Amino acid sequence: MPLVLVGLVNWNEVDRTLLCIERIGSDAPDVDVVVVDNGSAGDDVARLRERLGRERVLDTRENRGYAGGMNGVLRHALGREDVTEVLLLTPDVDLDPDALAKMLEVLRCQPTAGVVGPVVIYRDEPRPLLGAGGTVEPGRVRAPLLREPRAAAPYAVDWIDGCCMLLRREAIAAVGGFDERFFIYFEETDFCERMRRAGWSIWVAPEAKAHHPKGDALPPAYYFYYMARNRYLFWHNNFDVAPGRVALELLRETALLCASALRSRPPLTRAVRARWAARQLAGACRGTIDYFRGRFGRMPGTA
Repeated sequence: MPLVLVGLVNWNEVDRTLLCIERIGSDAPDVDVVVVDNGSAGDDVARLRERLGRERVLDTRENRGYAGGMNGVLRHALGREDVTEVLLLTPDVDLDPDALAKMLEVLRCQPTAGVVGPVVIYRDEPRPLLGAGGTVEPGRVRAPLLREPRAAAPYAVDWIDGCCMLLRREAIAAVGGFDERFFIYFEETDFCERMRRAGWSIWVAPEAKAHHPKGDALPPAYYFYYMARNRYLFWHNNFDVAPGRVALELLRETALLCASALRSRPPLTRAVRARWAARQLAGACRGTIDYFRGRFGRMPGTA
C-alpha cells in the first residue's frame, strides 16, 4: 500500500509535538511518523523515542531551523522504498480529520502536482484570517497569501504555507530539499518556486482545513529579522531582482506595518505598540545588513 510519511520538527515543544502526533492518527496502517529534534534542551528526545521508537526520532543536536530540520525528514523519506508521499507538519497545526485524505486525493489525481496544501485557518474570531495559497509577483517584489480560496474545487497557486505541505516522492527526488540558508521563513516559497521551475505544480485542496493559530501578540525579534533578510535572498535567487528594489519594497512595507502598529487600539497598550514598531525597524535594518554581509542560516546571538 502507498505509505504517507508524516514529518515534524521539534524544538523544545515535546508536549505539543506529541499531541500533534496523536491527532494525526499515527497508528493507521498507511501512515508513519518521523520527528526531527532540533537540539532541544530538555528530555524531548527521550520522551519522543519512548512514544515512537528510536528509529523514528532523528536528533540533530543543534537548531537547524525549519529548513534544516525538514531536510532531515526528506532524506529519511527518500531512504525508504515504502514511502510514496511526505506530509510536513509543524507541531502547532491541527488538521481536520479528513484533511489528509482530501489532500491525497488532489495529489494522486493531478499527475504534475508536486505539492498540495490545505486552506490554513489562522484565526476564527473576531475576524477570520485565512491562508489559501500564495502568489509570486516579481514586478511588485511581493509574494502575498490569498486570504480566501480561489474556488471550491482544487486550484493551482505559486506557493503554500510551510506549516502543512503534502509532497510527492518523485518531486522531492527531482528538486531536492529546502535551502538551509533561509533557516526559517521564505524557505517554503523558495522551495515551491524551484518545484514549479522543475515542471511540478503547486495545489490547494480547499476542502482540507488546517488550524494554525496566530494571535495578536507581539512577534519575537527574530521574526522581523528573518522576514527582512530572507526576502532579499528569495528575490535574488529566483528572479535576479536587484537588492535596491527589494529594499524599497521592504521600506514601504515596514512603514505601513509600523504605522498600523502605532494606530492599533486596545488591548494593545501604547508601550506594546511602540515595541512592535521598534522591533520591525530593527529587524529590517539588521536583516538588510546581514544579507549584504553574506550572513545566512541562524540569526547570530539566538539559540
